[in-house]
Amino acid sequence: MSAKVDAAARRVFRLPTAAHTKRRAAASTTDADKVDAHAPTAPAFLVLAFIAALAASAFSATGGETNSIEPGLQGRGDLLFYGSLENANWKSSWHMNTTDPDVSISTNGRIGNGLRIGLLQGQYGGTGSGISGDYFLLSSTPGVASYQEEMYYRYYIKLDPNFPYVQGGKIPGLMAHAMYGGGSHPDGTNGWTARYMWSNCGELYLYAYLPDATGWGTDLKCDYTGKRATLLPGKWHCIEQYIKLNTVGRTNGICKTWFDGSFCQSETNLLFRTADTPANKDWGSYFSCFFGGSGIEWAPPYNTYMLFDNVVLATNYIGPMTGAGVLPTPVITTAGGAYSNQVVVSVTGAPGATIRYTSNGDAPGYLAQVYTGPVRLVTSAAFKARAFNGDRPYSDVATANYIIAHAPVAGSMTNIASDDSYVWQKDCSYPTAAVNNVNYGGETTVAAIAGFAGYERRGLVKFPIGNVTAAVASAKLRLYVDSTSGGPGRFTLLETDPAWSNTGVTWANRPDERDLAAVPVTVSAAGWIEWDVANYLSAQRHKGETELAFYLISLTSNCRAWLRSKEYASAAYRPQLIVNTTMADATPPAWINGWPAVDTPCATGFVVRAKINEAGTAYYVVLDDGAPAPTAGQVQTGQDAGGAPARASGALTLAANSADAAVVGALWPGTPYDVYFIAGDTSANLQFAPVKVDAITIPEPALVLCLVAVGMLLARRRISFAFYRILQCQ
Repeated sequence: MSAKVDAAARRVFRLPTAAHTKRRAAASTTDADKVDAHAPTAPAFLVLAFIAALAASAFSATGGETNSIEPGLQGRGDLLFYGSLENANWKSSWHMNTTDPDVSISTNGRIGNGLRIGLLQGQYGGTGSGISGDYFLLSSTPGVASYQEEMYYRYYIKLDPNFPYVQGGKIPGLMAHAMYGGGSHPDGTNGWTARYMWSNCGELYLYAYLPDATGWGTDLKCDYTGKRATLLPGKWHCIEQYIKLNTVGRTNGICKTWFDGSFCQSETNLLFRTADTPANKDWGSYFSCFFGGSGIEWAPPYNTYMLFDNVVLATNYIGPMTGAGVLPTPVITTAGGAYSNQVVVSVTGAPGATIRYTSNGDAPGYLAQVYTGPVRLVTSAAFKARAFNGDRPYSDVATANYIIAHAPVAGSMTNIASDDSYVWQKDCSYPTAAVNNVNYGGETTVAAIAGFAGYERRGLVKFPIGNVTAAVASAKLRLYVDSTSGGPGRFTLLETDPAWSNTGVTWANRPDERDLAAVPVTVSAAGWIEWDVANYLSAQRHKGETELAFYLISLTSNCRAWLRSKEYASAAYRPQLIVNTTMADATPPAWINGWPAVDTPCATGFVVRAKINEAGTAYYVVLDDGAPAPTAGQVQTGQDAGGAPARASGALTLAANSADAAVVGALWPGTPYDVYFIAGDTSANLQFAPVKVDAITIPEPALVLCLVAVGMLLARRRISFAFYRILQCQ
């Protein structure tokens, strides 16, 4: 055996070299070949398992770089490995003796250093650039309780801002004992691998080599909630994987995935082993990163890279980074609880942070709606908010739960789609340029088809909502399935930008996917399908939007549906948005012309005045001149744009069409200020955007005399100096 026994330090396995990996990939895949040449014999493994069990009974060490564990994980006894790339001898600490020339340390890690994997133009597959044959095992570190039935694995990944997805490629995942790939499968006794792949659109897939599969690896999408996990160029993403081994004799193995803290995959019928051998519990990370793929069409068209950081293995859920260096968690200032008809939710956050939110219970990611002002909810929801700011670790998630009870429905309207189409992409074996630039908006059906990576059709539909002026009680988007095949299948509805046209949209100019708009539905036959979009509709109307647009996407491989479009002959089967409204007030108050106002300045303050068209409250904050504009929620709670207390703040209780005023004091003389106002009524309708009024205090008389005297002295000095220079020139 090439692994050496160290009696004092227990057994540490030497990892395969890149050359060995490439030889294995090129070799035949007989049963004998499938067993790693560096794997110890079964008796040796039994000795190893016995020693590891003894060590675990006394203590459990942590492998990797234990002197640089992130603050939020320090002190956790379930931590088995931590890697931050801060140590110069990280390869030794990780027991990953990579010799790939494309692997280097970068100072642009998540925090501090990171691992940079170079990916070179024109290279693909396991023998190309990147890192393909490297891994580390927990059993390589003495004292680590490595032989477990289940494991959590978390790392951060960032793509080059100009990263080309091309056809896709491999990124790290959990493994046991030995590498499997390239069509070589384990036999149920000698380990397994469960890496990830990215697709041609950046979507995340589980890519597993398990004993019951044949051919290439098994790929499973990460779209459990209906929103596909997507690696965005230039963004740090957190991937966490959980695997629990199956019971021997049953196919009940589990793999779960979280993407940026959002649960996105749940597989519960996997086969990792056919026998309870130590090899199947010899956990580690298959640190694989390359384009490919088996042909040049997988290769990147120019040099690019990926960054990795904060690699963790543990026996309990790890989660995104917390503690020092992480953005402060936003504050949802509207209390959770029971409300009548609606609630308008306000949020505040750290200076410079972008707050994103969801109302579907999912953790907000980079594609979630940006919070720019109060959000109106009309149906019960778990509202969540998270702060983002460039490369800084995003914040924890703030959550508030709202229960909405409605007055009786007083009105109903049905809006027919104003635009619908689908966009079609084919992979490289088809004439992509011709297909990608074709518009299908004139067809009588809208297609939604999920094929393999690089081949799919996505439906698009858009509705006018400018006529929705009353309080929304419910809103259903309804589509009629003309025909379907390959099902039953799950279909999801995603938010998107309405800036596309029925006759102009193509795959090449398609709008971006945004967050999940509604819970996925299952389609198995022709007929109506529908989604609840009440909160999304209400929030967009509160912003002043007049259109709603959606993507319709199939989540089930090779499942397709054709849905009747707005061009369909019978209007009764065209896409519908059915909105029920109540008599509840849904309109924020309006300022009377000329209001709000600031007047009567003095040396230390001024008077603020407000007047609105219905009974309610006007809120105001006083900020330094030129300070960033606060949100409506921040004005309401007396804060500046960074969430700190304003220089001055207050509220005026107003009757309809009646003015009120307040004196603001304790300000600096002769200083300009910005005063922001927002108004709400007695039905919890808060205006969306604050109004700014400029103000200035007057200088104190003594200060004026002093400034005049100083000015005269300076002027006199300048005159004298000028006369002196004239004399010098004579």
